[in-house]
Amino acid sequence: MSFTTVSQLFNQTDIFVIPTFQRPYAWEKPQWDDLLRDLHVATARNMLANRPGTMHYFGAIHTIQVKPRDALLKNYIDANNDDIRDLRNCDFQTNTTSFKVHLVVDGQQRLITLLSLLECALHDPNRYIDLPNGRRIPKVILNPAADHAHWRHALAIDPDAGLIETRSQKRLIEMFRQFRGSPPRQGSDEYRFLIGDGFCLNWVQLPAGTSLSPFLTLNDRGKDLTKLEKVKGFAMEADDNFNYGLAPQLNTSFGTVYRSIDQMGSLLNEDDFLRHISIALWESLGISIHEEPLEALYGRYRDGLSVKASTDGKLVVDILAKGNELVEQHNSLVGRFANALRGTQINKPSFVNKLFTKAPTRDASDDYQMVLGSLGLQAKQLALLLATRARYGVDWHDSLGQMRLSNRVIRNELLNEFSIRSRSLPNDVSWQSEIWSKIDAIPENSDRDVSPLYLAELLRLIVGNAKPGNFTLLWQNIFGCTQEGNGDPQRLVDGVSDYLESYGTRESFIIWQIARNPRLDNQSAQLKHLLRAFESCLPNGLNAHRRAVEFDVEHLFARNYQAISSMSGHGFSGAPEYDQEFVDRSGNKLLLDASLNKAIKDTPCALKILAYGTGCYGSVQVAASAMTQSALQIAKDLQGVQQPQLLRSYVMLRQLRLAAFATNRF
Repeated sequence: MSFTTVSQLFNQTDIFVIPTFQRPYAWEKPQWDDLLRDLHVATARNMLANRPGTMHYFGAIHTIQVKPRDALLKNYIDANNDDIRDLRNCDFQTNTTSFKVHLVVDGQQRLITLLSLLECALHDPNRYIDLPNGRRIPKVILNPAADHAHWRHALAIDPDAGLIETRSQKRLIEMFRQFRGSPPRQGSDEYRFLIGDGFCLNWVQLPAGTSLSPFLTLNDRGKDLTKLEKVKGFAMEADDNFNYGLAPQLNTSFGTVYRSIDQMGSLLNEDDFLRHISIALWESLGISIHEEPLEALYGRYRDGLSVKASTDGKLVVDILAKGNELVEQHNSLVGRFANALRGTQINKPSFVNKLFTKAPTRDASDDYQMVLGSLGLQAKQLALLLATRARYGVDWHDSLGQMRLSNRVIRNELLNEFSIRSRSLPNDVSWQSEIWSKIDAIPENSDRDVSPLYLAELLRLIVGNAKPGNFTLLWQNIFGCTQEGNGDPQRLVDGVSDYLESYGTRESFIIWQIARNPRLDNQSAQLKHLLRAFESCLPNGLNAHRRAVEFDVEHLFARNYQAISSMSGHGFSGAPEYDQEFVDRSGNKLLLDASLNKAIKDTPCALKILAYGTGCYGSVQVAASAMTQSALQIAKDLQGVQQPQLLRSYVMLRQLRLAAFATNRF
């Protein structure tokens, strides 16, 4: 085995091109720290008197040399990369030197990182080339072109690279920031070892015409390959082995997949993307792909791509088609979400406006922030959202059709609970009658215009992690059916409605999770979304989904039993009853400005109520515009109330108020 020192690698006439089928730059702080530690340890070992000439082996790189017009180079580069274009135009030559260009099939992560470390330690002009047209290029060229632009900027070739749009671009900048913060200083023992004969790797130069397939599932030391990368490798290997002729399409497709996943604000990681393609391929066949372990999904691709299919590469073709469709929809959704975060309005009403006419009017852009940002979706809800737009051409905020939801059971249960919980209350309590009227006004049925975003929200809240068993049947009936009438989006609405009602899940969510649950976790998506939605729908309520103000989940009765144990007549038998049956009920929780929440901590209820009304406690003063209407509502309801039993009853009835709200909202 022959070795090449790291410093020599970039000081000769060799140029390394990272092809587009490779994943974007993926190393992060743990890998950078490992590299610096390796350098430190190897240097110390080298300095020991009894260990002269110590070598540190940094792994291997595999490359294939290419010519300017080789198909291998043409097929696996970004056509918009100016450095590669100019390098090809001059036939890999300057006025004085001819260069060898190598396509890196394994080892790209370490090449990029090592050149960065060397440059941060000491700039060396020999690591760059000045082309005949005056353009300076580095000896490691990245793809896609946008990542390479940030690479050039980090190397101080170009003054600016524009906005950071992907995670890989952010990693490149962060890597240089870390290395420049503590590089091996010129003249130091570590610097001498870094540029000396001991820091080396094995450079395997493969013959021209070598098949790529043996290298497509290799792990580039530092971070394990994801399942998606391995599936990509199997697909390209199958194309190479069985001559499907799809190599350019696979390269282009997976390049766009990586760019889609890597963009800032992406809703999918690589595992998510693989699951979504799998759902699109097989869920409609009656297979519960949405809940199948990732390892099992990987096995489907491994087995399906390892033998020549009788359909001449149908699985590869299907992967391409579903992947391209998913990229298109994902990019569009990420763009809509990004616009919503920036405050760009769509100038169409939110679906919430029709449900609560007295609530502040919201734009449809708020629906994206509410469902994708504030709530967050799981794989099956996001898959349904993306597939719906692709299938029906209906935008995510527009109406798909009308859904009728039955409220009869919920209303009756809430009225019964109200009767039980209000027995000991005096008749002149205003908030008692107000809460009763909210429950009594719940209609027997709710007819709602629903958008794809609204459907996704309902599925996330009401079904969540549960596995009622018929999601696959829903998917099969909608997206696997080609019969006449399936192009009507109302069919999807009806299918989701049946899915939600078939196991009584909406009723269970509202009655058992909100109205009766004594222990609703502060970190649960359901609680956070409920409190934000409640605040946002109150008259003059803040748009809690946007979180322009930092909110915390506050407890009216403090979480610590000791804080209320001295209250005379509180009625609790002890800490177990308080902790297990009362303090974590939804009615005891509200959104509050984080600074005020931190200040009041375990303060007695009466002082908390005063702080809710004034926005002031101790040295903390919250601006009126940052005070939640939830807190102001409680302060108004409980003004002057001191009796612990009355405060306790308020919490129990407020839990029903939230349940009545949820019935009308979800």
